Amino acid sequence: MSKKPDDLCTPQNELKSLQREFMENLTQAASPVRSPLLSAMPKARIRIYQHAYQLRLCEALLESFPVTHWILGDDQFEALSFEYYRAYPSTFFNISETGVNFPKFLAKLELEFPFLVDLATLEWARVVSLYSAYSSQRKITPLSQISPDVLPRCALSLTPSAQLVSLSWDVKPLLDAFHSREDGQPLEIDSPTFQETFLLVFSGTDHKIEVTPIAADAYRLLAAIQNGKTLEESLALSFEESSENDAQKITNWFRSWTKMGIIEGGVVESVTRKTKLRS
Repeated sequence: MSKKPDDLCTPQNELKSLQREFMENLTQAASPVRSPLLSAMPKARIRIYQHAYQLRLCEALLESFPVTHWILGDDQFEALSFEYYRAYPSTFFNISETGVNFPKFLAKLELEFPFLVDLATLEWARVVSLYSAYSSQRKITPLSQISPDVLPRCALSLTPSAQLVSLSWDVKPLLDAFHSREDGQPLEIDSPTFQETFLLVFSGTDHKIEVTPIAADAYRLLAAIQNGKTLEESLALSFEESSENDAQKITNWFRSWTKMGIIEGGVVESVTRKTKLRS
């Protein structure tokens, strides 16, 4: 039986094995050293690499959660960072993705600041929005080109950067104050209020991340659209009984969302297929 390519003793496979073992020793201090090359390396030197790797992960976490870092301070944030990566070792090629479980990690702790989980949740939504803004464009039909008869049965498409965030604490003023301050300027702000808050996070002009408060029913409507529901289904889920005031309100929302680029258009192809199946 012929050997698989990965089983063959080739320079490429030996290099791959060495790289894998080196990475294991960076991320897991107790990993056994099997390679002669790594065995010849002093343990103190390996520890230097381990420490540098951990510090780089902590720096990546700080870049994603600067306001959380400011609240906690250098020492406590660094200590939590080390704990976090022990609980959630990085499995990502992109180091910017390693903070995905940080809000979940904070939620398991007894924190001095009860709003910290919501703050970290909002900060991570900003990170996701920023990177999603650069995702490839999809084939979407502009709303202006969709027939009014087809529109109710059409699945609308939100911009990839759109992130919907539901929080128990109103942490947006804290986030705004931090990001609008001048370098070196001391930051003093009242503690966030315990208040149900719905936010729309998206990439605006020049890829600047915007955070906009929205009403609870607007949040439900956008969430239904984002989950692939048709416009008709989304409206039914968001409003049990509609009135003239609701109709005007919804019209204003869609005008605003279209102008801001939140709603890119609709997927007409799926509507056409459904129509053919019915006929």
